[in-house]
Amino acid sequence: MRPCWEIDGVDRTLVDQLGLLLQQLPSSAGHELRAQLAFTHGDRTLALAEAERALQLAGSDPAARAPALVRRAWVLLAGDNREQGQTRPLEEAVALARRVGDLATEARAWQQLAAIAVSRGQPAQAEALYARAQELWEAVGHSRQAAARLRNRAQCLIELGDIATAVGWITACQRMAEADGDGVGQLDAAYTLAMAHESRRDWPAALAAARQALRIAHGRQHLHARA
Repeated sequence: MRPCWEIDGVDRTLVDQLGLLLQQLPSSAGHELRAQLAFTHGDRTLALAEAERALQLAGSDPAARAPALVRRAWVLLAGDNREQGQTRPLEEAVALARRVGDLATEARAWQQLAAIAVSRGQPAQAEALYARAQELWEAVGHSRQAAARLRNRAQCLIELGDIATAVGWITACQRMAEADGDGVGQLDAAYTLAMAHESRRDWPAALAAARQALRIAHGRQHLHARA
């Protein structure tokens, strides 16, 4: 159900129901999923607790430990944009994911390492890491995740001052998201476009794009994005 929930959002009651299910049948993958869903509703405390539980249940199984490490890093990094000592765990996740051939988890790990580079004020390094993640998503045929990484790269280009290229990438991603019915992609494209307009000091265009992002976040029940 994760792809469906990522596209259309999920009601908070489902997060609670998943918790009841996991009390009866704990699993690393289930707690990792609940961590993601809880965070989208703005419950960082629950998300972090679920991520830690997923990591505990994973034990030494590389197929379970790698995504659990990445999810914990995601919750910590998305919470306050600081490194939080996650570089080494993410490097471990990359190694574990490669061992079991999990390209998707490896891609997610590179994304979080890129987020750390952003927090360090290293947009050029971050752009290169996001590009590596994009290549992996393309290799597994996940066009939405690949487009998401292109939007991340556009955000790095905004910081580097290459606004024209960034806007071109964002616009292309926006068209793909609309054609594909990708609500998350539409939200992120609108938000990133607002950043580009803001950097140009084009306040009316920035406001229009930000309002569009807010409407989508509200419709998709994504409290964190709304905030």
